[in-house]
Amino acid sequence: MRNHWSTWIPIIAALTSCGTHAPIKPQERLDERTGITIAALPEPIELVQRGTLTFNKRMGFAYLGPVEWNRAGNVSYSLWVHVAPGDGAQVSDLRIPGAASIKLDDGFLPMVVVDTPALKNEAYRPAVTWGQSVHFNLGVDTLGRLGSSHTLELHVLGADSSPIIFLPSRADHSSLQDFAVASHATAY
Repeated sequence: MRNHWSTWIPIIAALTSCGTHAPIKPQERLDERTGITIAALPEPIELVQRGTLTFNKRMGFAYLGPVEWNRAGNVSYSLWVHVAPGDGAQVSDLRIPGAASIKLDDGFLPMVVVDTPALKNEAYRPAVTWGQSVHFNLGVDTLGRLGSSHTLELHVLGADSSPIIFLPSRADHSSLQDFAVASHATAY
């Protein structure tokens, strides 16, 4: 009996494209210095600066990642954001109120800077030394909104007050949903 690969290839392709992604679980670790248990994604979500890529110009990028802070049963969340603008772009200080916001399906998410404890090893590592990193307060309901939103845009103010917009480098940012589910933030 002869095997007809031409018959099986479309079936195999259809089956693999219909499969669901394997959930990405947050990685937990205990910070020995503070006694805080930190949970974070294995890798933050990568975003790229919207605009035209020009020859010999460095494109800007940003990263964001949720963090769960467990202080002896007192659980809170923050959103780590790291911004490295491209050539010719300057970013305002992200700690200034209104300097950063995230656009979701249902509108803009207000961003309030939160101070985090000095850890032996941070939840995420900055991609470059010349970028800005900051943590924003994140409630459990907001974490659920982040995880369920199809739209995810980071808006930051440039030094000249013009907006700089960063979009996910991949269409799939389901790891935010995975994090929300693992953290029981499934209200949305």
